[in-house]
Amino acid sequence: MLGSNAKVPSLWFYGENDENPNGEAASKLYARYQAAGGLAQFVRFSAPAYASHGMFGIRQTFDNIWWLKAEPFLKAHGLPTAVINPQYIDPPAPKASGYTDSPRDFDVLPTTDENCKAAYRKFIDDYVAPRAFAFGADGACGWVANSDNPSFYALKQCKSVAKQPCQLYLVDDVVVWPKAAIAPSNTNTEKPPSS
Repeated sequence: MLGSNAKVPSLWFYGENDENPNGEAASKLYARYQAAGGLAQFVRFSAPAYASHGMFGIRQTFDNIWWLKAEPFLKAHGLPTAVINPQYIDPPAPKASGYTDSPRDFDVLPTTDENCKAAYRKFIDDYVAPRAFAFGADGACGWVANSDNPSFYALKQCKSVAKQPCQLYLVDDVVVWPKAAIAPSNTNTEKPPSS
């Protein structure tokens, strides 16, 4: 019987909004596992469907759901939890450039391309950190969310469609576009943003 040969405790997670839902089956499986002698802790959590099934691929659910339960569980069983290899430590948080105070200031986006403007609005509403959005000097754009290195991949995506250089506009919730940058315009009379 499942659980009868289990020799170590385990930690089970079930996302209530999983895109492949079957909470009743998960609960029954857990109950049978314990009844057969298996030691386990069952954690139910709520997250968007894409973040339930893909918890380990999304930094926010990894940090705020899994690690909050896993760290004390691992420590309680004498397992290491500290980062011992500095290459795995997160880079410092990005600093705001001063270009705008809010990532939702849609009037100052450095592009005239309506598709990229619409993509940026949707990106702001639909994705959480870690995320990054880049604009090209010719109006192209690229973005990535839920990635280990969103800045790198957003720039890569932008460069794949741009004919001119790309630059990061937003990293997580911080606008990093240079304050002195001139936003592209459809006219020659528009002035650059004031410093």
